[in-house]
Amino acid sequence: MLSSPLFESELKHFVRERLSAYACPHKIDFIDSLPKTRSGKIMRRLLKARELGLPEGDISTLEE
Repeated sequence: MLSSPLFESELKHFVRERLSAYACPHKIDFIDSLPKTRSGKIMRRLLKARELGLPEGDISTLEE
């Protein structure tokens, strides 16, 4: 896992340099893995619910 203040700083600098300042995120969270369905798609609604503290809803298609 590459979660360090130095890596976060380098990542933000890269985004500002290659894209633009407004595209640079204010906060970066490093996690071990993304929640995926059995078919391998990232469950973006689950990420959003976790970030906002909302109920996760149906997770029956979540990869084990």
